[in-house]
Formats: sequence, structure tokens, C-alpha cells
Amino acid sequence: MNAHGLAYGSWSRSIPLFPGPGAHKVPWGLLWCLPAYIWLGVGAAIFGCSLLDALRRKFPGMSTMASYAVVQAAYYSIFFCLATFWNRHQVYTYVSAPRALTAWYGEVHQLPLYEPFLIGLYCWGYTWLRLSRDAAGRCAIDREVDGLQISRFQREVLSTLAVCGWATVVTVVAYMVPFSWLSMLGDGHPVLPSFLQQGIWCGQPGGPLCPGQMLGVMRERGV
Repeated sequence: MNAHGLAYGSWSRSIPLFPGPGAHKVPWGLLWCLPAYIWLGVGAAIFGCSLLDALRRKFPGMSTMASYAVVQAAYYSIFFCLATFWNRHQVYTYVSAPRALTAWYGEVHQLPLYEPFLIGLYCWGYTWLRLSRDAAGRCAIDREVDGLQISRFQREVLSTLAVCGWATVVTVVAYMVPFSWLSMLGDGHPVLPSFLQQGIWCGQPGGPLCPGQMLGVMRERGV
């Protein structure tokens, strides 16, 4: 992440049992990065549902899986272009990526080809939620809340918690876990300019090793 952006670092070192040395130096952009998780999911859901409706009108014989594949391809294309633009302009970078799955491998602007795919899966979590809405505006995960004998305010609180819980599961399962696992296999560690290095950044001269580098050392030592 570019250090020139408005940021106050990460709170990870304040989480109990979650060590994060140097996390306070992470330039996590407040003006775009945090809102991005909102407009990314919500915007993709609106776009994806609109595209599905258009496909069903124009191609009534198209199967559900085929239409879903078209939407996923659209997500991939859009986010491939966005990530390439941001990387080329050094808004952020991917420092650990496997050679076989990376475009522009070894460059500061290298891009893991699986990143737009995983982002597409992330977006599908929100798209499915919007697709499942009924006439009352309830979706698959909070539809039963209206049957509870509680106040309207309590129902809305439960609905909000259900949506937040779903968003957390989607983020972890569709993106964070597979992306982190693939990053651990990464062997592409370009030397970054100073404004792209962070307090917990790995793979840089004189800095800590990235997981992929550590695994390589362990293999050499026969651990």
C-alpha cells in the first residue's frame, strides 16, 4: 500500500493473541481501501443482478450455470483491469506471488492471476444474497427474522448481524484463506520503492522473509 495515502495503520497488534509487530506502520488507506470493501460487494451485487436479468431476457434458454459463468467472467475482467491500473500506478503491490500464476512476474506491478478470480467469488457472495431477496426485502440469511416475537428494532438488529456475519464468512472463505495460502507458495519478491514498504512487509532486503521464502529455507535444511 502506498505510504502517501491518508492512513492510521492497522489495529491488528491490539487484538488479543494476534501478534502484529509493526502493524501500526501499515499504510491502510482510509479514504479508499476501507470503503472499497463496501462498494465492491454492494456495487458488484447490483451490477451482477442487473447483468443476470439482462442475460435472461436476451437468452431465455441459457442455463443458470452458464449465466453465472458469464457474470464471473465479467467480474474477472473488470477487476483485472482495475488491479492492473492500481498496480501500475503503485497504489499498492503484491510482493509474494507464485511464478506460474502471475502476470509480469518479478516486477513491482506483478499481478497474481488468481486475485481477480477470488475477488469475483467474493462478489458472488453478495450477488447471491441480493438474488435471494423476496418481496419484503428479506434475503436467504434473515428471512425468518420476521417470524420472531420480538420488537421491530430487535429484528433489524438481528438482520444486520446476520448480514455482517455472512459478509465475514464470504470474505474469509472466498478470498482471505485461498489468497493467503497461495501467497505462502509465492516466489516472486520484487524490491519495492520505500513508499511501498511497510512495517510488516516481507521479502525486502534486510527485512523478514516471506512465508514462501521461509518454506524454501526449511526445505533446504530438510525440516
